[in-house]
Amino acid sequence: MIAIAWVALAALSFQIIAALILQRGLRKVGSEQVEHETGAQPFLSVLIALKNEEQNILGLLTGLDEQDYPNVEFILVDDHSSDDSLAILNAFSQGRDHFRVLQTEQEHARKLGGKKAALQTAIEAATHPFLVFTDGDCLPYDTHWLRRFAKFFATGSEVVIGSGFHRVGDGVVGSFYASETIRIAAMYHAGIGLNSPYMCVGRSMGYTRQAFDRSEGFFPHADLLTGSDDLLLQTFEEGTIIRSCPLALTVSDAPSTWNAWARQKSRHLGAAPRYPRNIASLLMLYDLSLLSMPIVLLWSFWMGVPTMSWVLPLFIVRTVLSASNFQKIINLAGRPEEVIQLWRWEYPASWMNALISIAAIWMKDKAWKRNP
Repeated sequence: MIAIAWVALAALSFQIIAALILQRGLRKVGSEQVEHETGAQPFLSVLIALKNEEQNILGLLTGLDEQDYPNVEFILVDDHSSDDSLAILNAFSQGRDHFRVLQTEQEHARKLGGKKAALQTAIEAATHPFLVFTDGDCLPYDTHWLRRFAKFFATGSEVVIGSGFHRVGDGVVGSFYASETIRIAAMYHAGIGLNSPYMCVGRSMGYTRQAFDRSEGFFPHADLLTGSDDLLLQTFEEGTIIRSCPLALTVSDAPSTWNAWARQKSRHLGAAPRYPRNIASLLMLYDLSLLSMPIVLLWSFWMGVPTMSWVLPLFIVRTVLSASNFQKIINLAGRPEEVIQLWRWEYPASWMNALISIAAIWMKDKAWKRNP
């Protein structure tokens, strides 16, 4: 019983310390969000790689075309879609000179896996030094999405990390997933605030061509189908100016079933084995501490009042701190009131995500296969 008590104390303490560290990182991000208007409007290249997105692409194209930023080109690379994605792209780009439609270069397809080949094609085709990325199933949250990237680039940033949230679904799975996306956003933005960038979302990010050229690009991880954004972020050379911009927000639909969640998580975990060992170890400990929480609570109830008298207060402290961080990232991202209710799902969603993360290791990624 003493051993279990120590495990319970360690798990709860780890959760509380992690929440305090995240709080510190988010405060720093918030203090750096003061925009310094220079009047400059640098030219941007917005690059999108897509595959079989006929259900989503028209909404994205419309959202991009409605951006209130003048100095921009849009390069859309279709990665050999088997649906009508390419036809939709070509039809929409007619008469819009700032939209260019390409297909993945065969040379890149031979050397790089999946989406990375399409991204490499887009980067080489871009004519401007500042590159912004999103995905085919996303929508810019508002018409100022590009202007926020431009302001950060104009003030010296070389890498700008935005936010990618999911719409709140009607069912439990969608609500859980949307909540978990916000919690993860708090983690990667806090990491940047603490000068330890380890993760980002390709749904909303940007970097300069110079920063990309100074890195090794996608080729060191050519064998992976996913995870290129995280691994690229981690390998930008020391001294690269990386800043967090939660307000640069895109939204997309959340998975509606547990199997879809697991498949998506499996794709996201593709790069995890190549994270730096210290980051991977901390993330694993975090998930293990989450998974232990129900056991800790059940054990404390079984042991009675003496044990509950210290377990429950610590768990409440952990919950309050986590809810505070949840609210902080929502405020930083300017998300509407409709998602604020999701904070109550923060713990069960994060626990379920940790469980699915373990299960997803055994699932094979089939979403974006290497082209023949």
